[in-house]
Amino acid sequence: MKFHWGHGIALFIAFFVLFIGVLVVKSFMTTFHLEADNYYEQELAYQQRIDNTENANSLTEPLSCRLDGGSIVITYPPEHLEKGLKGTIYLFRPSDATKDQKVAINIDTTGKQKLSTSGMLKGFYKVKVEWEIEGGDKFYSENPIFVN
Repeated sequence: MKFHWGHGIALFIAFFVLFIGVLVVKSFMTTFHLEADNYYEQELAYQQRIDNTENANSLTEPLSCRLDGGSIVITYPPEHLEKGLKGTIYLFRPSDATKDQKVAINIDTTGKQKLSTSGMLKGFYKVKVEWEIEGGDKFYSENPIFVN
């Protein structure tokens, strides 16, 4: 039996169907993580996030976040330390929503908070800090960090 153009077309179609089948199976096995489960509600309140970010940017000394050895050190604005600062820190991992963490703000006497990186996977995180002071002003700061 000779190989002719009809066999070539049949082989091409068979490999194409196999290729499409593999793509379909791989696409069903891929997991997708949204940034938040309640994305729509957060989008409706986004103007408040913009206002809180502008409040944080207008401070004389902004919130800073850095990696120091085995911990993330967050330094709060000194002007807010006496004003009853309270809020939440979100350690957001864009690549895996199951590794996100939420921590309450707990400042030491130097105006800093240290978060251990021992239980965190290596990689990129966004440190999202939402805080408010006694006067009712709210602030938001987002800092990228890479855990080694």
